[in-house]
Amino acid sequence: MRYFCWIDPPFRPRFQSSSQRPSRRPQVSLSLEQLECRTVPSLLAPALVAGATPSSSAGANAQPAVVATDRSVGPATFLEVSGFPTLDFAGAAHTVTVKAVDANGNVVPSFTGSVTLASTDDAAAQAGPVSLINGVATIPFTLNTPGPQTIYASSSGLFGSEHGITVYNGNHFSVVDTTVDSNNHTVLLWDNPSGAAAVWTLDNNMQQLSAQGYAEPGWTAIKVAAGGDGLTRLLWVNNSTGAAELWLLNADDTVNKTSLNPCAVAGWTPVDVAVGTGQDSQTRLLWFNGSSGQAAMWTVDNTFTISNPVVFGPVPGWEPRALAVLTANRALVEDLPWVLWDSGEDPAALWQLNPDNTFNRGQVYHTGVQPAFRVEAEDVTVGSDGNLQVLWDNLDTLNGSGSVLYTVSSGTLAETNGGYAFPSAIHSTPEALEAGADGLTRLVWSNGNGVQEVWLINSDNSLKDTAFFGPF
Repeated sequence: MRYFCWIDPPFRPRFQSSSQRPSRRPQVSLSLEQLECRTVPSLLAPALVAGATPSSSAGANAQPAVVATDRSVGPATFLEVSGFPTLDFAGAAHTVTVKAVDANGNVVPSFTGSVTLASTDDAAAQAGPVSLINGVATIPFTLNTPGPQTIYASSSGLFGSEHGITVYNGNHFSVVDTTVDSNNHTVLLWDNPSGAAAVWTLDNNMQQLSAQGYAEPGWTAIKVAAGGDGLTRLLWVNNSTGAAELWLLNADDTVNKTSLNPCAVAGWTPVDVAVGTGQDSQTRLLWFNGSSGQAAMWTVDNTFTISNPVVFGPVPGWEPRALAVLTANRALVEDLPWVLWDSGEDPAALWQLNPDNTFNRGQVYHTGVQPAFRVEAEDVTVGSDGNLQVLWDNLDTLNGSGSVLYTVSSGTLAETNGGYAFPSAIHSTPEALEAGADGLTRLVWSNGNGVQEVWLINSDNSLKDTAFFGPF
């Protein structure tokens, strides 16, 4: 076990020349209709579509989803909670939107009453009860404790929540994502409350090969994904509009190119980016609309041209959490995207999409650890054997300091290995999971005091090596 602490150089924004410094360009506002997105029927659970036959492991009471054909407004059945960033720093104030909606996701204007917010953060700063006007209320809310958090809303017997929120220490850089490049090197994405970001590349001895810093005022870097073409995708989100911008980075983390215009789709926010390890693999971009409960998938090539935009849902009570791509091989003609869905706590669900991003099949998964422990789906990756690895965060361990790793067959969707528990030595929160072609899986952790962990896990789920970085 080794400890590394590089403080200054990795985080100073450095570009090879002035021509490589990305400039902020006007946003291009698009609509899903303009992109001619195809839709699927409304779903009751992410794994089940109308006409589908649920597998036995989906639960004895699982039923195919009912297609919602009547779009008239019915009685309010639950509260939609949205607006709080999924990646946040402690002490940052935001506004939460609460809507009283019917079973089809329509806002019910006639619903009146007061809504009260609560959260898993005992130190959260929140306003008192706020009245809904025309079925909608906006409420200021601040989370102050690092770690995974959930915001709850209640009003006159209706309930709702926004989950999947990760809060980082407000004074330090934090590792928010990881990927593995075509050289089987580990790539780390760091964020800072100031808006600065940094990307490191490490070898398998945890030695730093390169590091670059970036500054994008008003934007947050949220995800990285490395492809077989030798380029790493860096995904940014606009803090005000939810617009997305995609950068391509070279193997030394310098900027190769950036999208010509940020892409803004009203009401939508990017969730994750993924790309296959093939030379011709194209980027997949996952979106979520917190108001409508819908998800969307795009294919994006290296000229930033969008194709195969598909919309799913709404899926009440579920949110898309992470994205992975199974790379084409001798038995697979084209790359297949996989989407991990989160319900706030156990269970989770996996969707397999077709190469054109349309829905193919899905499955719901339970860890079996509740009610003893509360767990939440965190990330998904495709291992070197082609099977899926799903990361769960143990919410009940001190400061979120535990994780559970499951392996799922990409062919049968059955769990092949499950329940491998990894406790953190320094009470950190598991942030991201990524497998490489070298048979090693990277698991990264972020600590509330600014210390970051990187683990290398063997194919049998034994621990190969660990390293600590920071605080910075």
